[in-house]
This record gives sequence, C-alpha cells and structure tokens, in this order.
Amino acid sequence: METTAPSQWKKNVSEVLEVPSGNKCRAHKKPLQAFLKAGMIPNSLMPIVQSWMKKAQGKGGPIEVDINVEDTQQVIDMLQLLDNVVIECLDEPKVLPVPDDESDRDTKLLYVDEVSFEDKNFIYAWALGGVEDLKSFLDQQSPDVGSVSGSASVDGTAEPAVGA
Repeated sequence: METTAPSQWKKNVSEVLEVPSGNKCRAHKKPLQAFLKAGMIPNSLMPIVQSWMKKAQGKGGPIEVDINVEDTQQVIDMLQLLDNVVIECLDEPKVLPVPDDESDRDTKLLYVDEVSFEDKNFIYAWALGGVEDLKSFLDQQSPDVGSVSGSASVDGTAEPAVGA
C-alpha cells in the first residue's frame, strides 16, 4: 500500500475565480480559524466570529454578518478583515497591502485598495467557504449599491477546519 502524496493532503489548492467585476484571479480557500490563530481578527469582531464558529460546528442556521454600522470601529475592523482575506487568499495576481507612503506605489502591482468592495466581498465569502452557489451570489448583485443595512446574511455553512 502506498502513502498519499503531500499535494493530496493540502486543502489550499488554488482555483480560478471570476469575481463580480468580471476579472479573474487564482485563489485558495483558508479557514476562519487560520485568521484567528494568526491574530488577524480584531477584538471588536470576536463575538461575531465566535457566533460563526458555533454555526459552523452544526448548531444550525445561516451565518449572519451582524455588524453594527453605528460602531465605526467595528465597520473599520470588518473592512480590514476583508482586506486581510483578499491579501492572504489571492495567489494570482498577488494583492499587496496599501503602502504607508503613496510614493511607494508601483503602477505594475495591485494593492488591496484597488480591488472593488464587491470583489473583496465575493472573495471573502468564497475563501471562507460561506457561499456554496457562486452563481446565485453574482445574480443577486446589482449595479447600484443601496444604503448599508445593519445586518446581512450569507447563506451556506463554513467548512470545519482540519485539526483545529
């Protein structure tokens, strides 16, 4: 009996995605627990993340993104988490953090603030395993963005992390 090749053990296999803007990228999925372990989830989002993890463990229901839009810090932290996921999960093109000094920008490189919010949201949902049917996600998107609501819902369940 032969052993399993290392490539078959790995979950982070890149896939080509078409994002809402029509652009294509190569990305890999990463469990939410990996971002938690790396300290990339701000404290203001910990109650929300704990709720997601409970639901991912089979406690039922769709995963709710319940951001208090009145809490400016929580909104900023959620946007930073979106950016972190995009930076970590996109393999091609590689997305870089925003440089501290604008003069350090290279026009040949892609920075996270140059990726649209809709594309970031899509990549976030896909990378964390929260969207099962990407076509329905795209179909629900509209060209006009309305006002921000206090709560949004992501259908589907997160994939449990192996060994976490």
